[in-house]
Amino acid sequence: MKCRQLLSSLCGAFLHCGFDELLSVRSRIADCSVQLCQHDLVKDSYTDGTIAVLCAIGIAGRGLFFMLPQFKPVLALTIIAGVAFGGEVGFLVGAMTMLTSNMIFGQGPWTPWQMFAMGIIGFLAGVLFKKGWLRRTRASLAMFGVFTAVIIFGGIMNPAAVMASSESLKWETLIACYITGLPMDLVHGFGTVIFLMIAAEPMLEKMARIKIKDGIAD
Repeated sequence: MKCRQLLSSLCGAFLHCGFDELLSVRSRIADCSVQLCQHDLVKDSYTDGTIAVLCAIGIAGRGLFFMLPQFKPVLALTIIAGVAFGGEVGFLVGAMTMLTSNMIFGQGPWTPWQMFAMGIIGFLAGVLFKKGWLRRTRASLAMFGVFTAVIIFGGIMNPAAVMASSESLKWETLIACYITGLPMDLVHGFGTVIFLMIAAEPMLEKMARIKIKDGIAD
């Protein structure tokens, strides 16, 4: 199955799943991740090692900053992975980092939503960079980081919080959830910018050398 078909199937699972089916979406993401690893667009020469290292860094970073809510390096690392290795790897790093790190922070009905939100941001980073709409500059990456943290990640997780506590979505409840969640989304965006400003350039240079060494440079 092609990568786009896998991601389309995954999006459909989120759009049409009921409350009783929400937890089963986690297995769909895992299946999607396994098939993406097997796809020829994710090169065998760096799939296992590089993705594992990036996920490990994300898990360690999330644990290191556990005392600062939403101030985490995971989104920045996911964007860097997408820019460096493409959307498929970006999706894998984002989704699997959230799944495995939640073994420390706690699993729950929010896990598949976090996996999807973080994964889709990594996928978009890779696609937009490949098309030239996202540039490898600090300013471009910072703006993308803020936008995705507030609009995409917050835009997915805030309705998910409402759905987890209510059987129906009402505009009043949804708007109230967005307003109360906005400060945390802004903290998330601010933290993402800080980590991108510090780590993006050296990590992208290192990953470029990895690609050249393994003979998989674009």
